[in-house]
Amino acid sequence: MEFSTIISLIAAGIMALSSANGNLAATRHASHICVTIPKDNPFSSKPGRFSIALPPGFSKPKLETSDIGDKGDKVKLYMHTSLGGNGVCLIGYNDLDIKAINDEMRNTLLDGAKDGALKNMNATVGSEKNISLDGSPGRSMEFTADNDGQAMHGRFDYYLIGNRLYQVGFIGITDGALEDTDVLNYFASFKVLPKGKK
Repeated sequence: MEFSTIISLIAAGIMALSSANGNLAATRHASHICVTIPKDNPFSSKPGRFSIALPPGFSKPKLETSDIGDKGDKVKLYMHTSLGGNGVCLIGYNDLDIKAINDEMRNTLLDGAKDGALKNMNATVGSEKNISLDGSPGRSMEFTADNDGQAMHGRFDYYLIGNRLYQVGFIGITDGALEDTDVLNYFASFKVLPKGKK
């Protein structure tokens, strides 16, 4: 599969799954805030090889899968969706059909996922920055958008670990939702598990 095709499929898939849950958005990053990891609402996926602590009161995530792209050039996306009183949590991943990824390709894939999602959701970016997880590169963005007259405020973090692209998102319905301690804890709690570990 061509590298450019993979980038297009990733962006389209992120848009499809994000939009399907009806929400987008941004504001300001509440960075450099000391947070603690909540332990009362943990969730982990063995196939996804990740764990995360959902905000208190959020539902058990529901898994949805989607094949994005044309016949012969498809990317399978896995998205877990959890609903709560002030928004929705989205934790997704997809595996890329690339044998070797260099630094330039990593940057292109991460930026393509981020920029493509913003464009397809017609969202306005509020802030963005480079992040990392256990030495693997990532991107984080906050954004705002309109959903049938309702302002949405959201954040997505993307990590490229090996050939797997992870996305951790939250879309809120109230101004300031992204600065909520439980939401910040949710993002900070995301971990990728070794193969074979539940």
